[in-house]
Amino acid sequence: MTTDIPSRLGNLQLKDEARALAQAETILHQPDDAAGAMKVAPASFDRTLTLSERFVDLGEISRGGMASIRRVDERNLSRQVAMKVMHVDADKNEELRYRFIKEAQITGQLEHPHIVPVYELGADDQGTHFFTMKLVKGKTLKNFVHDTQQARPDDYLYEALQAFLKVCDALSFAHSRGVVHRDIKPSNIMIGDHGQVYLMDWGIAYLLRNQTAGGIGERLSDVLDQKRDLPGTLLGTYSFMAPEQAHGLIDSVDERSDIFSLGAVLYYILTLQPPYRGETSQHVLVKAQQCEFPHPEEVDDGCTSPLLAQVVMKAMAPDPADRYQSVTDLKRDAEAVLRGRWRYPVVRFADGQVILEEGRAGDEAYVIRSGRCEVYRTMDGHKMHLANLGPGAFFGETAVFTGMQRTASVRAVGEVELWVVAGRTIKQELKLETWMGGFVSAMGQRFSESSDTLTRLQEQVAHDQILKEVLMHFARHGEANPAGERVVAWPTLLETVGKPFRCGENLLRQIVESEPFFRVDREDGRPVTVALLS
Repeated sequence: MTTDIPSRLGNLQLKDEARALAQAETILHQPDDAAGAMKVAPASFDRTLTLSERFVDLGEISRGGMASIRRVDERNLSRQVAMKVMHVDADKNEELRYRFIKEAQITGQLEHPHIVPVYELGADDQGTHFFTMKLVKGKTLKNFVHDTQQARPDDYLYEALQAFLKVCDALSFAHSRGVVHRDIKPSNIMIGDHGQVYLMDWGIAYLLRNQTAGGIGERLSDVLDQKRDLPGTLLGTYSFMAPEQAHGLIDSVDERSDIFSLGAVLYYILTLQPPYRGETSQHVLVKAQQCEFPHPEEVDDGCTSPLLAQVVMKAMAPDPADRYQSVTDLKRDAEAVLRGRWRYPVVRFADGQVILEEGRAGDEAYVIRSGRCEVYRTMDGHKMHLANLGPGAFFGETAVFTGMQRTASVRAVGEVELWVVAGRTIKQELKLETWMGGFVSAMGQRFSESSDTLTRLQEQVAHDQILKEVLMHFARHGEANPAGERVVAWPTLLETVGKPFRCGENLLRQIVESEPFFRVDREDGRPVTVALLS
Protein backbone atom coordinates (compact mmCIF):
# COMPACT_ATOMS: atom_id res chain seq x y z
CA MET A 1 0.00 0.00 0.00
CA THR A 2 1.39 3.41 -0.93
CA THR A 3 1.32 6.90 0.51
CA ASP A 4 -2.28 7.44 -0.58
CA ILE A 5 -3.55 5.01 2.07
CA PRO A 6 -5.10 7.63 4.32
CA SER A 7 -6.95 9.24 1.39
CA ARG A 8 -8.34 5.84 0.39
CA LEU A 9 -9.63 5.48 3.93
CA GLY A 10 -11.34 8.86 3.75
CA ASN A 11 -14.91 7.62 3.57
CA LEU A 12 -14.70 5.76 6.88
CA GLN A 13 -16.43 7.79 9.60
CA LEU A 14 -15.44 7.88 13.26
CA LYS A 15 -16.32 4.81 15.24
CA ASP A 16 -18.61 5.01 18.24
CA GLU A 17 -15.63 4.74 20.57
CA ALA A 18 -14.03 7.79 19.00
CA ARG A 19 -17.29 9.70 19.22
CA ALA A 20 -17.47 8.93 22.92
CA LEU A 21 -13.93 10.14 23.29
CA ALA A 22 -15.02 13.44 21.78
CA GLN A 23 -16.74 14.30 25.06
CA ALA A 24 -13.35 14.60 26.82
CA GLU A 25 -12.64 17.99 28.35
CA THR A 26 -9.00 18.27 27.28
CA ILE A 27 -6.68 16.79 24.72
CA LEU A 28 -3.03 16.12 25.59
CA HIS A 29 -0.27 16.71 23.07
CA GLN A 30 3.32 15.47 23.34
CA PRO A 31 5.62 17.29 20.89
CA ASP A 32 8.86 15.96 19.44
CA ASP A 33 10.98 18.74 20.96
CA ALA A 34 13.70 17.87 23.44
CA ALA A 35 11.84 19.38 26.38
CA GLY A 36 8.92 17.00 25.83
CA ALA A 37 6.50 19.35 27.62
CA MET A 38 2.86 18.29 27.63
CA LYS A 39 0.41 20.74 26.09
CA VAL A 40 -3.38 20.95 26.10
CA ALA A 41 -5.49 22.21 23.25
CA PRO A 42 -9.17 21.45 23.96
CA ALA A 43 -10.39 23.70 21.20
CA SER A 44 -8.54 21.69 18.52
CA PHE A 45 -10.73 18.60 18.80
CA ASP A 46 -13.00 18.19 15.76
CA ARG A 47 -15.79 15.65 16.19
CA THR A 48 -16.56 15.48 12.47
CA LEU A 49 -13.19 14.34 11.15
CA THR A 50 -13.17 11.47 8.69
CA LEU A 51 -10.56 8.74 8.94
CA SER A 52 -8.22 10.34 6.40
CA GLU A 53 -8.55 13.64 8.20
CA ARG A 54 -7.99 12.13 11.63
CA PHE A 55 -4.83 10.26 10.53
CA VAL A 56 -2.38 12.39 8.57
CA ASP A 57 0.18 10.28 6.70
CA LEU A 58 3.81 11.20 7.48
CA GLY A 59 5.51 8.52 5.41
CA GLU A 60 6.45 4.86 5.36
CA ILE A 61 8.55 3.38 8.16
CA SER A 62 8.96 -0.15 6.84
CA ARG A 63 7.42 -2.57 4.36
CA GLY A 64 6.89 -6.33 4.41
CA GLY A 65 5.29 -8.90 2.16
CA MET A 66 1.85 -8.51 3.70
CA ALA A 67 1.68 -4.94 4.97
CA SER A 68 3.49 -1.66 5.41
CA ILE A 69 3.94 0.36 8.57
CA ARG A 70 3.42 4.08 8.31
CA ARG A 71 4.01 6.97 10.65
CA VAL A 72 0.78 8.94 11.02
CA ASP A 73 -0.33 11.93 13.02
CA GLU A 74 -3.48 11.16 14.98
CA ARG A 75 -4.97 14.65 15.02
CA ASN A 76 -7.65 14.18 17.66
CA LEU A 77 -5.08 13.12 20.27
CA SER A 78 -2.29 15.28 18.83
CA ARG A 79 0.18 12.39 18.77
CA GLN A 80 2.10 10.33 16.29
CA VAL A 81 1.29 6.63 16.06
CA ALA A 82 2.26 3.73 13.83
CA MET A 83 -0.34 2.43 11.40
CA LYS A 84 0.06 -1.04 9.92
CA VAL A 85 -1.88 -1.28 6.64
CA MET A 86 -2.35 -4.38 4.52
CA HIS A 87 -1.26 -4.32 0.91
CA VAL A 88 -4.30 -4.32 -1.39
CA ASP A 89 -3.41 -7.67 -2.97
CA ALA A 90 -2.62 -9.26 0.39
CA ASP A 91 -5.95 -8.11 1.81
CA LYS A 92 -7.73 -10.14 -0.85
CA ASN A 93 -6.08 -13.31 0.49
CA GLU A 94 -8.30 -14.78 3.20
CA GLU A 95 -5.42 -16.51 5.00
CA LEU A 96 -3.25 -13.39 5.11
CA ARG A 97 -6.18 -11.25 6.19
CA TYR A 98 -6.92 -13.72 8.96
CA ARG A 99 -3.33 -13.55 10.21
CA PHE A 100 -3.36 -9.74 10.10
CA ILE A 101 -6.53 -9.44 12.15
CA LYS A 102 -5.32 -12.10 14.59
CA GLU A 103 -2.03 -10.25 15.10
CA ALA A 104 -3.91 -7.08 16.01
CA GLN A 105 -6.33 -8.85 18.34
CA ILE A 106 -3.67 -10.93 20.12
CA THR A 107 -1.31 -7.97 20.53
CA GLY A 108 -4.18 -5.76 21.64
CA GLN A 109 -5.10 -8.15 24.45
CA LEU A 110 -1.54 -8.67 25.69
CA GLU A 111 -1.42 -5.58 27.87
CA HIS A 112 2.11 -5.54 29.24
CA PRO A 113 4.76 -2.81 29.63
CA HIS A 114 7.09 -4.60 27.19
CA ILE A 115 4.51 -5.43 24.51
CA VAL A 116 3.62 -2.57 22.19
CA PRO A 117 -0.01 -1.45 22.74
CA VAL A 118 -2.53 -1.59 19.90
CA TYR A 119 -4.97 1.31 19.76
CA GLU A 120 -7.45 0.56 17.01
CA LEU A 121 -8.35 -2.08 14.38
CA GLY A 122 -10.42 -1.12 11.37
CA ALA A 123 -11.01 -1.21 7.61
CA ASP A 124 -11.90 1.38 5.01
CA ASP A 125 -14.88 1.31 2.66
CA GLN A 126 -12.90 -0.82 0.21
CA GLY A 127 -12.22 -3.37 2.96
CA THR A 128 -8.50 -2.64 3.38
CA HIS A 129 -7.56 -3.50 6.94
CA PHE A 130 -5.33 -1.52 9.26
CA PHE A 131 -4.50 -1.19 12.92
CA THR A 132 -2.75 1.54 14.86
CA MET A 133 -0.25 1.06 17.67
CA LYS A 134 2.31 2.93 19.73
CA LEU A 135 5.08 4.46 17.64
CA VAL A 136 8.38 3.19 19.08
CA LYS A 137 11.36 5.43 18.42
CA GLY A 138 14.63 3.62 18.82
CA LYS A 139 16.49 0.71 17.30
CA THR A 140 16.25 -3.05 17.14
CA LEU A 141 18.21 -5.18 19.59
CA LYS A 142 20.30 -6.31 16.63
CA ASN A 143 21.43 -2.76 15.89
CA PHE A 144 21.62 -1.83 19.56
CA VAL A 145 24.06 -4.66 20.34
CA HIS A 146 26.38 -3.79 17.47
CA ASP A 147 26.27 -0.03 18.09
CA THR A 148 26.80 -0.35 21.85
CA GLN A 149 29.59 -2.91 21.42
CA GLN A 150 31.45 -0.42 19.24
CA ALA A 151 30.75 2.67 21.38
CA ARG A 152 30.93 1.17 24.89
CA PRO A 153 32.56 -2.27 24.70
CA ASP A 154 32.85 -2.53 28.49
CA ASP A 155 29.12 -1.95 28.99
CA TYR A 156 27.39 -3.44 25.98
CA LEU A 157 26.82 -6.89 27.49
CA TYR A 158 25.36 -5.46 30.68
CA GLU A 159 23.00 -3.14 28.77
CA ALA A 160 21.93 -5.85 26.31
CA LEU A 161 21.20 -8.24 29.17
CA GLN A 162 19.03 -5.64 30.85
CA ALA A 163 16.92 -5.50 27.68
CA PHE A 164 16.92 -9.29 27.39
CA LEU A 165 15.45 -9.67 30.89
CA LYS A 166 12.60 -7.33 29.97
CA VAL A 167 11.86 -9.45 26.90
CA CYS A 168 11.72 -12.45 29.22
CA ASP A 169 9.06 -10.65 31.27
CA ALA A 170 6.99 -9.93 28.16
CA LEU A 171 7.20 -13.50 26.90
CA SER A 172 6.47 -14.99 30.31
CA PHE A 173 3.29 -12.90 30.43
CA ALA A 174 2.27 -14.03 26.94
CA HIS A 175 2.83 -17.68 27.87
CA SER A 176 0.68 -17.20 30.96
CA ARG A 177 -2.10 -16.21 28.58
CA GLY A 178 -1.56 -19.24 26.36
CA VAL A 179 0.22 -17.35 23.55
CA VAL A 180 3.37 -18.59 21.78
CA HIS A 181 5.24 -15.95 19.76
CA ARG A 182 7.08 -18.25 17.29
CA ASP A 183 9.35 -15.55 15.82
CA ILE A 184 11.60 -14.23 18.59
CA LYS A 185 14.77 -12.69 17.17
CA PRO A 186 16.90 -9.55 17.71
CA SER A 187 15.18 -7.65 14.89
CA ASN A 188 11.79 -8.20 16.57
CA ILE A 189 12.94 -6.57 19.80
CA MET A 190 12.85 -2.78 19.92
CA ILE A 191 14.77 -0.61 22.37
CA GLY A 192 13.44 2.91 22.70
CA ASP A 193 15.48 6.07 22.97
CA HIS A 194 14.80 6.19 26.71
CA GLY A 195 15.37 2.54 27.52
CA GLN A 196 11.89 1.19 26.74
CA VAL A 197 11.96 -2.40 25.53
CA TYR A 198 9.25 -4.04 23.40
CA LEU A 199 8.80 -7.53 22.00
CA MET A 200 7.31 -6.82 18.57
CA ASP A 201 5.66 -8.58 15.62
CA TRP A 202 3.11 -11.09 16.90
CA GLY A 203 2.06 -11.84 13.32
CA ILE A 204 2.52 -15.62 13.56
CA ALA A 205 1.70 -15.91 17.26
CA TYR A 206 -0.36 -18.93 18.18
CA LEU A 207 -2.92 -19.69 20.88
CA LEU A 208 -2.23 -23.01 22.52
CA ARG A 209 -5.13 -25.41 22.81
CA ASN A 210 -6.25 -26.92 26.11
CA GLN A 211 -4.04 -24.58 28.10
CA THR A 212 -4.93 -22.68 31.25
CA ALA A 213 -3.26 -19.71 32.78
CA GLY A 214 -2.37 -21.64 35.91
CA GLY A 215 -3.78 -18.94 38.16
CA ILE A 216 -1.52 -16.23 36.70
CA GLY A 217 -4.33 -14.51 34.85
CA GLU A 218 -7.29 -15.14 32.65
CA ARG A 219 -6.63 -17.01 29.45
CA LEU A 220 -6.43 -14.76 26.43
CA SER A 221 -9.85 -14.69 24.79
CA ASP A 222 -9.73 -16.22 21.33
CA VAL A 223 -12.08 -13.91 19.52
CA LEU A 224 -11.38 -15.65 16.22
CA ASP A 225 -12.13 -19.25 15.37
CA GLN A 226 -8.47 -20.18 15.35
CA LYS A 227 -7.32 -22.03 12.25
CA ARG A 228 -4.75 -24.75 12.59
CA ASP A 229 -1.54 -24.48 10.58
CA LEU A 230 -1.05 -27.54 8.42
CA PRO A 231 1.67 -30.01 9.47
CA GLY A 232 4.91 -29.20 7.67
CA THR A 233 4.23 -25.47 7.63
CA LEU A 234 7.43 -23.55 8.36
CA LEU A 235 6.79 -20.36 10.28
CA GLY A 236 9.47 -18.22 11.88
CA THR A 237 13.06 -17.24 11.14
CA TYR A 238 15.41 -20.13 10.36
CA SER A 239 18.43 -18.59 12.10
CA PHE A 240 16.67 -18.51 15.48
CA MET A 241 14.09 -21.30 15.42
CA ALA A 242 13.86 -24.50 17.42
CA PRO A 243 14.33 -27.88 15.65
CA GLU A 244 10.64 -28.78 16.00
CA GLN A 245 9.73 -25.54 14.26
CA ALA A 246 12.30 -26.15 11.53
CA HIS A 247 10.76 -29.58 10.88
CA GLY A 248 7.27 -28.11 10.65
CA LEU A 249 6.04 -30.13 13.64
CA ILE A 250 3.19 -27.74 14.35
CA ASP A 251 1.67 -29.76 17.19
CA SER A 252 5.06 -29.97 18.96
CA VAL A 253 5.58 -26.23 19.06
CA ASP A 254 4.89 -24.78 22.51
CA GLU A 255 6.36 -22.39 25.07
CA ARG A 256 9.65 -24.29 25.03
CA SER A 257 10.06 -23.45 21.35
CA ASP A 258 9.99 -19.78 22.30
CA ILE A 259 12.49 -20.53 25.09
CA PHE A 260 14.82 -22.01 22.46
CA SER A 261 14.54 -18.79 20.43
CA LEU A 262 15.18 -16.73 23.57
CA GLY A 263 18.35 -18.75 24.04
CA ALA A 264 19.25 -17.99 20.41
CA VAL A 265 18.79 -14.27 21.09
CA LEU A 266 21.11 -14.56 24.10
CA TYR A 267 23.54 -16.44 21.84
CA TYR A 268 23.44 -13.45 19.48
CA ILE A 269 24.10 -11.03 22.34
CA LEU A 270 27.16 -13.03 23.41
CA THR A 271 28.65 -13.73 19.98
CA LEU A 272 27.23 -10.96 17.75
CA GLN A 273 26.03 -13.58 15.29
CA PRO A 274 23.04 -15.93 14.97
CA PRO A 275 23.50 -19.57 15.98
CA TYR A 276 22.73 -20.85 12.49
CA ARG A 277 24.56 -19.44 9.47
CA GLY A 278 24.91 -20.71 5.92
CA GLU A 279 25.42 -19.70 2.32
CA THR A 280 21.73 -20.14 1.49
CA SER A 281 18.50 -20.16 3.45
CA GLN A 282 18.23 -23.89 2.76
CA HIS A 283 21.61 -24.49 4.39
CA VAL A 284 20.46 -22.51 7.42
CA LEU A 285 17.23 -24.50 7.59
CA VAL A 286 19.10 -27.81 7.57
CA LYS A 287 21.29 -26.63 10.45
CA ALA A 288 18.19 -25.55 12.37
CA GLN A 289 16.59 -28.96 11.81
CA GLN A 290 19.73 -30.68 13.09
CA CYS A 291 20.24 -28.11 15.88
CA GLU A 292 23.81 -27.70 14.65
CA PHE A 293 25.58 -24.59 15.90
CA PRO A 294 28.99 -23.80 17.43
CA HIS A 295 29.24 -23.48 21.20
CA PRO A 296 29.20 -19.77 22.16
CA GLU A 297 32.70 -20.07 23.65
CA GLU A 298 34.04 -21.47 20.35
CA VAL A 299 33.01 -18.45 18.27
CA ASP A 300 35.94 -16.22 17.33
CA ASP A 301 36.00 -13.02 19.42
CA GLY A 302 32.70 -14.18 20.90
CA CYS A 303 31.47 -15.17 24.32
CA THR A 304 33.37 -13.91 27.36
CA SER A 305 30.95 -15.36 29.92
CA PRO A 306 31.06 -19.12 30.45
CA LEU A 307 28.12 -18.88 32.86
CA LEU A 308 25.89 -17.18 30.28
CA ALA A 309 27.07 -19.72 27.71
CA GLN A 310 25.70 -22.44 30.02
CA VAL A 311 22.34 -20.65 30.07
CA VAL A 312 22.36 -20.54 26.27
CA MET A 313 23.17 -24.22 25.90
CA LYS A 314 20.39 -25.27 28.26
CA ALA A 315 17.82 -23.02 26.57
CA MET A 316 18.87 -24.32 23.13
CA ALA A 317 18.90 -28.02 23.97
CA PRO A 318 17.67 -30.10 20.97
CA ASP A 319 15.12 -31.94 23.11
CA PRO A 320 12.44 -29.61 24.57
CA ALA A 321 12.44 -31.74 27.73
CA ASP A 322 16.07 -30.76 28.37
CA ARG A 323 15.44 -27.02 28.04
CA TYR A 324 14.24 -24.60 30.66
CA GLN A 325 10.61 -25.47 31.17
CA SER A 326 9.56 -21.86 31.72
CA VAL A 327 10.81 -18.41 30.79
CA THR A 328 10.92 -17.63 34.51
CA ASP A 329 13.55 -20.33 35.03
CA LEU A 330 15.67 -19.03 32.16
CA LYS A 331 15.40 -15.45 33.41
CA ARG A 332 16.35 -16.51 36.94
CA ASP A 333 19.65 -18.02 35.77
CA ALA A 334 20.49 -15.14 33.43
CA GLU A 335 19.63 -12.61 36.11
CA ALA A 336 21.79 -14.43 38.64
CA VAL A 337 24.81 -13.96 36.37
CA LEU A 338 23.95 -10.30 35.86
CA ARG A 339 23.37 -9.68 39.56
CA GLY A 340 26.48 -11.58 40.58
CA ARG A 341 28.92 -9.88 38.21
CA TRP A 342 28.28 -6.33 37.16
CA ARG A 343 27.60 -4.82 40.55
CA TYR A 344 31.27 -5.28 41.48
CA PRO A 345 34.13 -2.88 40.72
CA VAL A 346 36.62 -3.68 37.97
CA VAL A 347 40.40 -3.55 38.45
CA ARG A 348 43.12 -3.95 35.83
CA PHE A 349 46.60 -5.49 36.06
CA ALA A 350 49.50 -5.28 33.62
CA ASP A 351 51.40 -8.30 32.31
CA GLY A 352 53.42 -9.98 35.05
CA GLN A 353 51.90 -7.95 37.87
CA VAL A 354 51.26 -9.98 41.04
CA ILE A 355 47.58 -9.90 42.05
CA LEU A 356 47.71 -12.14 45.13
CA GLU A 357 50.76 -13.15 47.11
CA GLU A 358 50.86 -16.31 49.19
CA GLY A 359 51.36 -15.89 52.89
CA ARG A 360 49.53 -12.59 53.01
CA ALA A 361 46.09 -11.97 54.52
CA GLY A 362 43.21 -11.23 52.18
CA ASP A 363 39.55 -10.32 52.49
CA GLU A 364 38.46 -10.21 48.86
CA ALA A 365 38.08 -12.61 45.97
CA TYR A 366 38.24 -12.07 42.22
CA VAL A 367 36.50 -13.10 39.00
CA ILE A 368 38.42 -12.83 35.73
CA ARG A 369 36.55 -10.51 33.37
CA SER A 370 39.10 -10.71 30.55
CA GLY A 371 42.63 -12.02 30.10
CA ARG A 372 44.46 -14.88 31.79
CA CYS A 373 46.24 -15.50 35.09
CA GLU A 374 48.83 -17.96 36.42
CA VAL A 375 48.51 -19.56 39.86
CA TYR A 376 51.80 -20.61 41.49
CA ARG A 377 53.55 -21.29 44.76
CA THR A 378 57.08 -20.49 45.81
CA MET A 379 59.16 -23.44 47.03
CA ASP A 380 62.52 -22.55 48.55
CA GLY A 381 62.68 -19.52 46.31
CA HIS A 382 61.55 -21.52 43.27
CA LYS A 383 58.24 -20.83 41.55
CA MET A 384 56.03 -23.92 41.21
CA HIS A 385 53.32 -23.57 38.54
CA LEU A 386 49.88 -24.77 39.69
CA ALA A 387 47.26 -23.68 37.14
CA ASN A 388 46.24 -21.28 34.36
CA LEU A 389 42.94 -19.41 34.71
CA GLY A 390 40.81 -17.73 32.03
CA PRO A 391 37.67 -15.54 31.79
CA GLY A 392 34.97 -16.50 34.27
CA ALA A 393 37.36 -18.19 36.70
CA PHE A 394 37.27 -17.40 40.43
CA PHE A 395 40.22 -17.16 42.80
CA GLY A 396 41.07 -15.82 46.25
CA GLU A 397 37.95 -17.21 47.93
CA THR A 398 39.71 -19.68 50.26
CA ALA A 399 41.24 -16.93 52.39
CA VAL A 400 37.77 -15.39 52.72
CA PHE A 401 36.19 -18.69 53.76
CA THR A 402 38.86 -19.55 56.32
CA GLY A 403 40.27 -16.22 57.50
CA MET A 404 43.72 -17.72 56.87
CA GLN A 405 46.58 -16.40 54.76
CA ARG A 406 46.68 -16.81 50.99
CA THR A 407 47.84 -20.29 50.03
CA ALA A 408 49.11 -19.38 46.56
CA SER A 409 50.13 -16.43 44.42
CA VAL A 410 48.40 -15.24 41.25
CA ARG A 411 49.95 -13.07 38.55
CA ALA A 412 48.63 -11.53 35.34
CA VAL A 413 49.60 -13.16 32.04
CA GLY A 414 49.11 -10.26 29.66
CA GLU A 415 46.67 -7.49 30.54
CA VAL A 416 43.91 -8.67 32.89
CA GLU A 417 40.59 -7.21 34.06
CA LEU A 418 39.01 -8.55 37.25
CA TRP A 419 35.78 -8.09 39.17
CA VAL A 420 36.55 -7.59 42.88
CA VAL A 421 34.16 -9.26 45.32
CA ALA A 422 34.51 -7.97 48.88
CA GLY A 423 34.81 -10.59 51.59
CA ARG A 424 31.84 -9.17 53.48
CA THR A 425 29.67 -9.67 50.37
CA ILE A 426 30.70 -13.31 50.12
CA LYS A 427 30.01 -13.80 53.82
CA GLN A 428 26.59 -12.22 53.48
CA GLU A 429 25.63 -14.22 50.37
CA LEU A 430 26.81 -17.53 51.86
CA LYS A 431 25.67 -16.64 55.38
CA LEU A 432 29.12 -17.49 56.71
CA GLU A 433 28.40 -15.80 60.01
CA THR A 434 25.65 -18.31 60.84
CA TRP A 435 26.16 -21.81 62.24
CA MET A 436 25.62 -23.19 58.73
CA GLY A 437 28.42 -20.94 57.51
CA GLY A 438 30.67 -22.76 59.95
CA PHE A 439 30.46 -25.82 57.72
CA VAL A 440 31.61 -23.79 54.71
CA SER A 441 34.50 -22.27 56.68
CA ALA A 442 35.53 -25.69 58.03
CA MET A 443 35.46 -27.15 54.55
CA GLY A 444 37.60 -24.28 53.27
CA GLN A 445 40.08 -24.77 56.09
CA ARG A 446 40.37 -28.50 55.38
CA PHE A 447 40.88 -27.74 51.72
CA SER A 448 43.65 -25.33 52.64
CA GLU A 449 45.31 -27.92 54.87
CA SER A 450 45.06 -30.56 52.14
CA SER A 451 46.52 -28.11 49.66
CA ASP A 452 49.48 -27.47 51.99
CA THR A 453 50.06 -31.21 52.38
CA LEU A 454 49.93 -31.72 48.63
CA THR A 455 52.36 -28.87 48.09
CA ARG A 456 54.85 -30.38 50.56
CA LEU A 457 54.60 -33.70 48.73
CA GLN A 458 55.15 -31.94 45.41
CA GLU A 459 58.13 -30.15 46.87
CA GLN A 460 59.65 -33.43 48.06
CA VAL A 461 59.06 -35.07 44.68
CA ALA A 462 60.65 -32.11 42.91
CA HIS A 463 63.59 -32.21 45.35
CA ASP A 464 64.15 -35.91 44.70
CA GLN A 465 63.87 -35.49 40.90
CA ILE A 466 66.41 -32.66 40.87
CA LEU A 467 68.77 -34.57 43.18
CA LYS A 468 68.56 -37.63 40.92
CA GLU A 469 69.42 -35.48 37.89
CA VAL A 470 72.40 -33.95 39.75
CA LEU A 471 73.78 -37.40 40.57
CA MET A 472 73.34 -38.55 36.96
CA HIS A 473 75.20 -35.44 35.80
CA PHE A 474 78.12 -36.35 38.12
CA ALA A 475 78.13 -39.88 36.76
CA ARG A 476 78.32 -38.66 33.17
CA HIS A 477 80.45 -35.54 33.39
CA GLY A 478 82.21 -35.51 36.77
CA GLU A 479 86.02 -35.41 36.67
CA ALA A 480 88.04 -37.32 39.27
CA ASN A 481 90.45 -35.36 41.47
CA PRO A 482 93.46 -36.74 43.44
CA ALA A 483 91.25 -37.24 46.52
CA GLY A 484 89.03 -39.64 44.57
CA GLU A 485 86.14 -37.18 44.40
CA ARG A 486 84.18 -36.40 41.27
CA VAL A 487 84.00 -32.67 40.54
CA VAL A 488 81.79 -30.59 38.22
CA ALA A 489 81.78 -26.87 37.52
CA TRP A 490 78.89 -25.06 39.20
CA PRO A 491 77.88 -23.02 36.08
CA THR A 492 77.69 -26.26 34.06
CA LEU A 493 75.56 -27.94 36.70
CA LEU A 494 73.24 -24.94 36.85
CA GLU A 495 72.87 -24.88 33.06
CA THR A 496 72.38 -28.64 32.65
CA VAL A 497 70.08 -29.33 35.61
CA GLY A 498 68.64 -25.99 36.66
CA LYS A 499 67.12 -24.84 33.37
CA PRO A 500 65.25 -28.06 32.40
CA PHE A 501 63.65 -28.19 35.84
CA ARG A 502 62.97 -24.42 35.98
CA CYS A 503 65.17 -24.51 39.07
CA GLY A 504 66.81 -21.28 40.12
CA GLU A 505 70.36 -20.99 41.46
CA ASN A 506 69.25 -20.59 45.08
CA LEU A 507 67.05 -23.68 45.04
CA LEU A 508 69.70 -25.83 43.34
CA ARG A 509 72.31 -24.70 45.85
CA GLN A 510 69.95 -25.48 48.76
CA ILE A 511 69.31 -29.00 47.42
CA VAL A 512 73.02 -29.71 46.92
CA GLU A 513 74.05 -28.30 50.30
CA SER A 514 71.32 -30.23 52.11
CA GLU A 515 72.97 -33.54 51.21
CA PRO A 516 76.07 -34.68 53.24
CA PHE A 517 77.82 -36.26 50.24
CA PHE A 518 78.26 -32.95 48.37
CA ARG A 519 80.79 -30.19 49.00
CA VAL A 520 80.40 -26.74 47.43
CA ASP A 521 83.69 -24.89 46.84
CA ARG A 522 83.44 -21.09 46.66
CA GLU A 523 85.49 -18.12 45.57
CA ASP A 524 84.51 -14.68 46.86
CA GLY A 525 81.40 -16.25 48.35
CA ARG A 526 80.08 -17.68 45.08
CA PRO A 527 79.94 -21.39 44.14
CA VAL A 528 82.66 -22.42 41.71
CA THR A 529 82.71 -26.22 41.79
CA VAL A 530 80.76 -29.03 43.42
CA ALA A 531 82.44 -32.22 44.58
CA LEU A 532 80.76 -35.60 45.08
CA LEU A 533 82.60 -37.03 48.08
CA SER A 534 84.07 -40.49 47.83
